[in-house]
Amino acid sequence: HRMNATDDNATGYLDSEMRAYLTGNYLDGLKLAGLPEAVLWGPKRAVWKGDGQIGAHEITDTLWLPTEQELFGSAAYSNASYETAENQAHLEYYGSNGNRVKYDSGNNASWYWEASPWSASAANFLGVYTGGNTVTNGASSVGGCAPAFCVR
Repeated sequence: HRMNATDDNATGYLDSEMRAYLTGNYLDGLKLAGLPEAVLWGPKRAVWKGDGQIGAHEITDTLWLPTEQELFGSAAYSNASYETAENQAHLEYYGSNGNRVKYDSGNNASWYWEASPWSASAANFLGVYTGGNTVTNGASSVGGCAPAFCVR
């Protein structure tokens, strides 16, 4: 799935096409498959608003894309002023490159999106590359989607 129809991160993850997809069609599909939505809960997270914006959006989605801080424990390429250890947890599972690598249906390592806009470009969001490290891509690029969730 792509992050946005155009290469633009000015509205950040909150208003992205990807977020609408995850909290709409994707979540609806999980419910149709038998997942009771009541077992999911959304932690409070702060995600940078995007290029030229000051501040972060507070998001409590039950199904979400992790940020750079949550995946890597630091904000090297996202906005380190707004995506911090104080407003996002480093998810312990992602402590190694091996746990960050995701595979497609053909068992090939594939890159996937993060929720973090790239602070050096108004056109890009961050992702995780096939080796488990950070990659940047234009928001209209079609990439993988590896959402996170918390179970009650």
